[in-house]
Amino acid sequence: MVDCAITLRPATSSDEPFLLSLRRATMTAPRATSRTQAGKLSYAEGLCIRIHHMTPPDISAIQDWHAHVYFDAEHRDAAWALREQIEARFEGKLQMGRFHERPVGPHPLWSYQLAFEPSHFSEIVTWLTLNHGALDVFLHPNTGDGLRDHRDSAVWIGHSYTLKLEVFDR
Repeated sequence: MVDCAITLRPATSSDEPFLLSLRRATMTAPRATSRTQAGKLSYAEGLCIRIHHMTPPDISAIQDWHAHVYFDAEHRDAAWALREQIEARFEGKLQMGRFHERPVGPHPLWSYQLAFEPSHFSEIVTWLTLNHGALDVFLHPNTGDGLRDHRDSAVWIGHSYTLKLEVFDR
């Protein structure tokens, strides 16, 4: 078993990210490193991760929600059938997007989008959770920060996938 200590210290200015330092405190056997001779690391392994300082937005920043139903050629008919059920069940409560038979934007698979107001979130997401079948669903809020919405505020029903976040390069 390995014990870990976590140190979080604020950066010197508000524009810099926080620095999260993880250090393995105990190891089963000593390991020599090039830094051991300098006395900087001793027998510990260091790992530093930079986490960008961000203030979470207030929930009132959520303009609407998108749910993306993912599918491939094998599950195309199931995706279309689910789409028809969704349209019938939630008529007037959501806007249905195009049926993309290719990856679009940050989405790695074929998909179609549902757009809905926060007031319908519980009803729609509860139904999707119980009725998505073999299809996977990616949900995200729309707050005006596309990268954060897709990367940090994502919700998955079924399997998750790696998104193509480079489309949000700033």
